[in-house]
Amino acid sequence: MFAASLIFSGGVSNLIDRFAHNGYVIDFLNLGVGSLRTGIFNVADIAIALGALLLLMPGRLDVRTDPKVSN
Repeated sequence: MFAASLIFSGGVSNLIDRFAHNGYVIDFLNLGVGSLRTGIFNVADIAIALGALLLLMPGRLDVRTDPKVSN
């Protein structure tokens, strides 16, 4: 459910930016130290990519320690 929420909210955020800012997306993170710039990332696209990654690996986040115990 969390993964789908990330994908949906990232998509809606991109749409809002496109409509509100004449077709441009403006929510970026510019990472770096001093004059060294290491990357520029779109915040909504990060949410979409993280949500897709979470959808692709659902069994990897199982926090149960005892496999005999079920919910």
